[in-house]
Amino acid sequence: MQLRQYKMLLVIVAGLAALSVQFVVAGTAHGQDRLIFSMDDPKGDDFGPGTYMYPTHEAFSPHKEILDLTRFEVVDTGKTVDFYFTFAKITNPWHAPEGFSHPLIDLFIDCIDRAGRDRTLRSGPRVRFASEWGWDYLLRVVAWDGCRLFRADDPALARGTKEGISCSVLPENNTIKVSVSRNLFEVDPDPSWKYYCLVGAQDVFGEDEYRPVMREAGLWHFGGAEDERLAPYVIDLLAPDRGPRGQRAQLLSYDSAGGVYAMLYPVGGHAISWVAVALSVAVVLLLIGVGIALVWVRRNRSGPPPGGI
Repeated sequence: MQLRQYKMLLVIVAGLAALSVQFVVAGTAHGQDRLIFSMDDPKGDDFGPGTYMYPTHEAFSPHKEILDLTRFEVVDTGKTVDFYFTFAKITNPWHAPEGFSHPLIDLFIDCIDRAGRDRTLRSGPRVRFASEWGWDYLLRVVAWDGCRLFRADDPALARGTKEGISCSVLPENNTIKVSVSRNLFEVDPDPSWKYYCLVGAQDVFGEDEYRPVMREAGLWHFGGAEDERLAPYVIDLLAPDRGPRGQRAQLLSYDSAGGVYAMLYPVGGHAISWVAVALSVAVVLLLIGVGIALVWVRRNRSGPPPGGI
């Protein structure tokens, strides 16, 4: 009887361990796909370093939220790497075929060790990057068939690659989905990838298509720049809400006296193996179960204490 109960206890513990594996692994999937990275961005921070104001033209109505990135995800489908950019609101006043008119997203990806570039491909966003995390690929996301993938060694006038890239809006959750053929990347998608995700406003007449930010807002440009020469043209940045790596701190890090652009830092890069985590949880549960079972068996074998009834 004791042996049977002991076996039953081990079966229960093993079942719990198996469930823990399924639970952890399921948390990394998009259906049958593999979630590589996800991060929420604070809502209501589409103001650059805290002072930017939207252009006053009615095309930018309601003059908030339409450049407010709230979540970013990267999913490996096996054939493509899918990037999801969720906004507080998406509008399309100029009827772009992709389903959005305003956002210009520059996603700089650091995915190759000891390689990359610490300067932007062109000077449009007016920022620079930490040299230890130079970018290897740039995914430019804009409307009007403008989505392109660039490499860090491309010249400034490079036109980028558009074959193997598709872009559309998922209207049910205000998300721009960009699918990039997996074979366009030199390395496989991995949780160790790091990202600089910059959101500006598209202006086909602007420098590198970025809509400018000036001291005072106008019909077609943003306002609120303290230094028109160096203020970043970045309206929202994927970053923590506060602290030295927060959006405000990073976008205000330009040096007016030295004429140096703001320094940005990436997010991501936590190479966590969720399978390893699940297996570790399973092993711990098994060890706990075995320990409990051994104690229980020993107590039952020892019988009543001497002199007991």
